[in-house]
Amino acid sequence: MPIGDQVHLNGQIVPLSEAYISPLDRGFLFAHAAYEVTAVYNGKFVDLDGHLLRLRRTLDGIALPNPHSDADWTRIHQELIDANGINEGLVYLQVTGGAYEARDYTGPDTFEPTIFMYADTKPLIGQGPSEVSLRSSCMTHAGPVVT
Repeated sequence: MPIGDQVHLNGQIVPLSEAYISPLDRGFLFAHAAYEVTAVYNGKFVDLDGHLLRLRRTLDGIALPNPHSDADWTRIHQELIDANGINEGLVYLQVTGGAYEARDYTGPDTFEPTIFMYADTKPLIGQGPSEVSLRSSCMTHAGPVVT
């Protein structure tokens, strides 16, 4: 299925065709980044709290500031699926170390992350391997968690 026409880039919902990320972004140059993919089923997020917890842990582990509170991340996720009319599919989220004027392994004293997100319409249940993917993504929990 195609990626939605609207994406989130650094605080704004913009058309995918207008979303540009610098080739000097640390996510590209050094893989200094974290990502999460959250399922959307019946217009609701599957275990978004768990994904945001893992995002916080990952960002801490790679020394990137978390640019948003959980409430803000939830709002941005909702805005993105609303902008694309997603009822069933995925939201992809990537936070990178940001882009700077020069390639420098150590990076700046304070990172200003790049945030990129897109929503994708995708059948999650009853489509062969997708059904297994949804089940396995929730196996570490007491059951499917839909928020």
